Amino acid sequence: MKKIGFIVLAVVLALGLVGAAFAYWSQPLYVNGNVTTGTLLVEFNAVGPAAAGPNNVGSGIAQAQVTTGIGNYEGTNNVVTVTIANAYPGMDVSVPFSVGNYGSLEAQVSPSVSGAVLDSGDQGLLNALDVSVTPDSTVIAPQKSATAGIIDIFMPNTDDNTLQGQTCVFTVTLTANQYNP
Repeated sequence: MKKIGFIVLAVVLALGLVGAAFAYWSQPLYVNGNVTTGTLLVEFNAVGPAAAGPNNVGSGIAQAQVTTGIGNYEGTNNVVTVTIANAYPGMDVSVPFSVGNYGSLEAQVSPSVSGAVLDSGDQGLLNALDVSVTPDSTVIAPQKSATAGIIDIFMPNTDDNTLQGQTCVFTVTLTANQYNP
């Protein structure tokens, strides 16, 4: 019996010591978070004036009538229109444009060119035109503007008389993405 009493006493003392060893004060800590997303809002600021491009044949672009403008689509100035009347073989028109970043995030603006044909007779003219945009991309800081590039429209020298009196439409699309260096 003495042994059992001794074992019980030892267990009680051991549990008491363990309880004393692990007794402590506690207090929870909390982290509150608040996240606000940034904005990406890029618009054309200015376009033109058009000038003779580097491949132009002749003295300037006086024979071609070039007009430019900025249009509004879905509430922002995101459409540039370049209209060329009286185009001719060897004509090269360069149209500079600037873009503003009115958002809170850095924007990387990258151009792409696509074409659309007004009627079946215009496909040859669309294929003959060389429409390009330089540079390949531009990074614009928030609340800043930058000369984003030059639209170059070149009609190579050709003796293909079927291109006379034709009309085509092309579209230059600038895609703005959040810039992540």
